[in-house]
Amino acid sequence: MARNGKKTGGRKKGTPNKDTAEAQRLCEELGIDPFKILLLFADNRWEELGYDSPTETRMVAGGGSFEVDKISVESRIAAAKEATKYVRPALKQVDATLSNKDGSKIEPVRVMTPEELIAYVQVARTVK
Repeated sequence: MARNGKKTGGRKKGTPNKDTAEAQRLCEELGIDPFKILLLFADNRWEELGYDSPTETRMVAGGGSFEVDKISVESRIAAAKEATKYVRPALKQVDATLSNKDGSKIEPVRVMTPEELIAYVQVARTVK
């Protein structure tokens, strides 16, 4: 960067770096859309992901068995969270300072915990 704060060299804005360009090339070459895969996991589309059934049988000691989803609920939630990053903007934390007309700062209201509220009421009952 130049001293005046303006960009003077390097990649043009919007140009992918080497790693990103290589990842995009591989996705195109293999016919893979990572975003679509995330959505398929989130929607439990097991057939489209290449699974032969939605569940598998697990054996337990003593000869019993039970069925479990091949795509766990946790995996589906994680995929949905990851996909959300690409379709919803991330909310930024905002530091808001409020002031009265005279310029004095307005303090934010703090919510009392149940214990604090009980103690406050007990003290208020004793004051007459």
